[in-house]
Amino acid sequence: MILGAWASDAVSAIPVETNIPVLLDFSFDWRVFAYALAAALATGIAVGVWPALRASRADVSAVLHESGRSDSGGTERGS
Repeated sequence: MILGAWASDAVSAIPVETNIPVLLDFSFDWRVFAYALAAALATGIAVGVWPALRASRADVSAVLHESGRSDSGGTERGS
């Protein structure tokens, strides 16, 4: 927030030399900041919760038994 406020002040201080009347308003808008923060939080929660829900639905016992069978081999490959 501090960086955003500083950057908007810095950009507003840049002189624009033109004959056309132009109004550039780079003021810090708290509504835009709040929306961006809410969107980032919602995205982070969704990205974090989705894999957790998928992992919680898996049958852990079957997965562990299956991986245990594939790791234990009676023969050894030689080079």
